[in-house]
Order: sequence, then structure tokens, then C-alpha cells
Amino acid sequence: MKIARSFQRRTIQFVIFVIFGTLCSFRSSNIPSDGKILTINLEQIAKSSGSIKLSEIATDISYVKLETTKDCFFTPSQYIVRGDHIFAKDRDNGKVFLFNKQGKFIRQIGTIGKGPLEHLGAFNIQASPTGDKVYLFSKSSNHLSCYSAEGQKLSECPVAYASWWFAPLANDQHIFLAPFGYPVPDSSAFFYYLQDKKGNVTKKYQTKTNFPIGGVIEFGNFYINPLTRLTYQQMCDTVFAISDKGAFLPRYVLDFGKSRIPDEVWYESAKYEKVKYDYINYINLVETKSTLFVRFIYQKSNRIGLVSLKDGQMSGFKTDKGLVENDLDGGQDFWPKETDGVNKVYSFIQPVNLLQQWQSGEMKNKKFKSQADRDNFVKMVTSLKDDDNPVVMIVNLK
Repeated sequence: MKIARSFQRRTIQFVIFVIFGTLCSFRSSNIPSDGKILTINLEQIAKSSGSIKLSEIATDISYVKLETTKDCFFTPSQYIVRGDHIFAKDRDNGKVFLFNKQGKFIRQIGTIGKGPLEHLGAFNIQASPTGDKVYLFSKSSNHLSCYSAEGQKLSECPVAYASWWFAPLANDQHIFLAPFGYPVPDSSAFFYYLQDKKGNVTKKYQTKTNFPIGGVIEFGNFYINPLTRLTYQQMCDTVFAISDKGAFLPRYVLDFGKSRIPDEVWYESAKYEKVKYDYINYINLVETKSTLFVRFIYQKSNRIGLVSLKDGQMSGFKTDKGLVENDLDGGQDFWPKETDGVNKVYSFIQPVNLLQQWQSGEMKNKKFKSQADRDNFVKMVTSLKDDDNPVVMIVNLK
């Protein structure tokens, strides 16, 4: 028993060792960029005392109910909006459903099973910029499957290393993040790797420095829309854009100021847990043509910020739920989960939550821009059932 526990501890320590080393190597990266790098003052956003209302950044809101049928009923965990297509993944079984922009259910993408045209359930999904292809990564089989929007299985390839997230590139290449160095020893030297459409690893992004630590790390992530692919690792300085060929191009520098977690804190898990909320962590990003939405946690509360990509101006405020107040139509408050990359952003609402808010009177003091807006919203809400599929909230930005 002691031997097993010792092995488990060593494995966890090795995983943390590798990941933190990667964070440090990318933080000091000097990869050249072909575009302007914008510095974002997170500390300024964290300490802002103003407020942000939806009417300040958006012109109008519309809602689309995703059709509920006997063949399409799901608990959502991920959405991808591309062109006229809305892909939704079921949290419980990894099924993937396709709807059109009007909310009509079109088809299930593939079926669950071990047959040649099936998949073992999607852990996460991505899509091509136009939505003509959707990619399903299954952790159960460690394979990546590609389907057409018409539901035909186009290809499947193995994923070389234990991974949890990916981004599609040109020519059906994919960049993955990230192996942990276990159970495949040769993955200890890198955090990202590139695969071609046959599953061959064509590039590894090397780690240069490792530090032993005992803290808990929020792993890296991709922030993808039809126009750009961003990647960021928590507690690093740089947000990178990824080119079609897999090059990392610095796009934003995050200025934490004195609110960065000191490196030495990572050495002791107890110390990290005690002080982690005193610092900025858990960054979330959504990029449109003119605005970068930023959300993070500081001093145990959500902070949200908007950065103008036209002039670099920043605004932000403290909020319990990390949402922008919806003063346009009196509906649910808002944070974008998807975007077309230009001027549309999307959120997805569970009907049961919206109904509870409405029936409890929580929304009775909300102001509507016009009586027509209020009538449309009330009509939509009162037509919902608790077990309906989600509602898409579409916000047009100024």
C-alpha cells in the first residue's frame, strides 16, 4: 500500500513539474509576432469601480430556442457556432447535435459505438471556420474523428499523447494541449504538439525550464472563433495567436502588476490554497473584431473587463456572477460563450434557470428598452418548459 501511494505521489509531482516548467518557458518566450502586441492591465481592470451595461456595448438581442424532440434531448456542456450551424455536445454521453441558426434540429453527428462510422462519445468538439466539418475528440478511444455537417464520417486518427483540448488548423492539422509526461515518458519535454490528419506528430513545442511545485494549476486553454485561435496558460504573461501552420504569435501581454501569484507560492500546496484568491487567476477570453472580453477571479470575486481593440481603452468591474448587466431587454444578464469573431456574441441559457428567475420575480425590476422588447421576451419565456433544450441568446455588438 505504501509503495502504491508513493508511486501515485511521484506521478502527480512529475505531472505538476512538467506543466509548470512549460508555463515558465512560454512566459519568457521571445517568439516573433507579425502583428501589434497589446498590453492588458489586469490590475487596473481588477480595481475598477465602475459598471458595464449591455446597452453600452450592444445594439439588440434576439433569442433562438433549440428544438426539443424525442431524438434530441440533452444536457449541454459545449457549443460551437459556425455560419448557419450550431453544434452542441451532451455532457452526459458525448453525443453531438446539429441545429441551424433558427434552432431547428437537423441531425445527430455520428452515433455512439465501436463501428467504423461511429465514435465513443466526444470529450470536446471543434469545427472548421465555415462549419462544414466538425471534429470530435474521444478520450475513451484517444481518437479524433472528423464528420461533415451532413453527418458523414470523413476521417479518424489516433491522438499521439494524453491530451484534453485541441484546435483545428489548416489542412486538417490539429494542435493539442497537453501531454503530462505520463504515461508516455517522451512527452515530458513539451506542452503543445502538432499532428497532421493521419495522426503523425509533426512538431513539438519544447519546454525549457522545470520547477518542482506542490500547488494546483489551472491548465491551459484555447479560445477559438471562426477567425482566430488564441491560447493561454494560467499564470503566464502572454496570450498567443496560432497561425494556420502552428506558429505561436504573441498577441496580448497580460500585466498582473503586484497581483501575480509569486513563483515560490507554487512550492507549497497549503500556502497556495491559502493565498490564491489574493491574486489574479482563472483567465477567460473572448475576442471579437473590436472588443476583447476578459474575465478572471480576484479576491474571491469575479472581475470582468472589456478592452477596445481599436484604441486599447479598458473598463471593468466587480460582479458576483461574472456577467454584464442586461439593461437592453430586461432578460438574463450576459457573458459571451461563443462569437462569430466580428460583432455577434452568443450565450446559452438553460430554460429551467430562466424560468426560475422569471417566476421568482428576480427579473421584475429589469428595464426594457421598449414595450415591444418586453412583450417578445415575456412571450419567449412563458413558452418554455423546464426540460426544453437550451435557448441561444444572440447579442449584436456596436
